[in-house]
Amino acid sequence: MFNNVLTVTGQVLILYLLMSVGYGMTKLRRLSQQTTKQITDLLLMVVTPCLIVNSFQNNIGNFDWNGLLWVALICSMTIGIAIVLSLFFYRRREEGQRAVLRYCMIYGNVGFMGIPLFESILGAKGVFYGSVIVVVFNLFVWTHGVLLMNGSGQQIKLSRALINPGTIGLLAGLPFYLFSVSFPAPIAKTVSLIASLNTPLAMLVIGSFIARSNLRTAFSDRRVYVVSLVRLVLVPACMCLLLLLLPVPNKDVSTVCLVAAGTPVAAYAVLFSEKAGRDTALSSSAVTVCTLLSVLTIPVLASIGRSIL
Repeated sequence: MFNNVLTVTGQVLILYLLMSVGYGMTKLRRLSQQTTKQITDLLLMVVTPCLIVNSFQNNIGNFDWNGLLWVALICSMTIGIAIVLSLFFYRRREEGQRAVLRYCMIYGNVGFMGIPLFESILGAKGVFYGSVIVVVFNLFVWTHGVLLMNGSGQQIKLSRALINPGTIGLLAGLPFYLFSVSFPAPIAKTVSLIASLNTPLAMLVIGSFIARSNLRTAFSDRRVYVVSLVRLVLVPACMCLLLLLLPVPNKDVSTVCLVAAGTPVAAYAVLFSEKAGRDTALSSSAVTVCTLLSVLTIPVLASIGRSIL
């Protein structure tokens, strides 16, 4: 297991080095907030769908419906467990803070952080499974997440839950996967090249986001450590026990699901808190601290998935 930890640590370290580039460029004022927003739009609207489509193309002929269904089920259970765990915390906080803190506990960064992790650990197979996780995440975040952050009076837009980059990529790639149809070489290469942008661009964006955060304020806020404990330790620990009890088909499924369970706070927390008029400084601190602390926990989780489960 120790060798697995070292291997995964090296892969995770690459991601954090890419983050440091975004951090440095932002501190040097060579990467503006507007540019970061445009990169984020590019990632969401173009790169993510291409990444998912490319993962299906790379797995043509390898029909793994059992694995995909298990990933969807376990991911749903992970979010359900996180929702239940969050109810035990911050009962005496005022509603606005409670909503932000619980949201941060429940939703991990399975898109920008998770997909690069899945790809670095398991390659195309990781992205293949990860695409399902992104779809499930969006279904929850645009339904339960909206209600949590805005209050029960908020009307849910089902179209936002069903139509998102994850589902678009899934719907675009799934038919070709089902009928074992490979793209012509020029199209396949184009999709592959765009998909390869995901990891470096996503890490640059996260690094830029951290550079704009007040690290002193973030690390002095005790509340974010409780959030990080739940997100990085308690939720994955619950999932580890559950995975030991379930007849999971293979270690790839276990690894992806366990790493997804331990991803740091989703960047959506800041966007949602801003739209709902909640405490954006608090959500920003939670994202920053949890992301930086995850470098200690993610290699362990990935190694547990590969060695034990």
